[in-house]
Amino acid sequence: MSLELEHPALFQLGFEPHDRKSPRSSYRGTSLQLMQAMFPTEESVLRHICRVRFGEEPVCDRCHSQDKWYWLRGRRHFLHPCGRTLSPMAGTLFHGTKLPLRLWLYAMLHFANSPQGVNGRFLSRHLGIGKTATSRVVERIRLHLAALDKNKKLESPTQRLFVRLVSIRRVYASPPNSKKSVPVFLMSDGRAVHLRCFSSVVQATCELQ
Repeated sequence: MSLELEHPALFQLGFEPHDRKSPRSSYRGTSLQLMQAMFPTEESVLRHICRVRFGEEPVCDRCHSQDKWYWLRGRRHFLHPCGRTLSPMAGTLFHGTKLPLRLWLYAMLHFANSPQGVNGRFLSRHLGIGKTATSRVVERIRLHLAALDKNKKLESPTQRLFVRLVSIRRVYASPPNSKKSVPVFLMSDGRAVHLRCFSSVVQATCELQ
């Protein structure tokens, strides 16, 4: 898939982008100027998602050929000469969104650069969108980040792990008099907070032992 795009001028702030040096790669962050240079248009974001998911030259699952996929201007999918369509956003956190993809990247940039999370109202002001749309963006990004750490091991099998139980809380469904609840387990290793939900207290007790 050809990614030759016409890049408009770099987002200018009057000075060159500064790459913050840090011994930890996750703390270096990404500047707004760099993001603008990498993704100057909606098409560039869409092509990047497609390249990451399906590779440089996706093979059509209908005719099994590698002919060029064509982008339909104003659409969010690609068309193959045989008539097959390819939707890069299907099955991702961008699925079904009507917001500009670069707004999503801007929101993700804040999450990536912030060590303490991002407030929904703060993000709403920066994106210029309503509370409901912002809540959906924030929820999807947070769920995606949580999924990345789902199977992360805190220690190796040969090391002993000590867990200090602070308190037990139950999260109840609304209305307040509802009997539906779910045990939620939060654990911090000093760097991040890991969340786990269980269907019952018995399951939580068995799996955490």
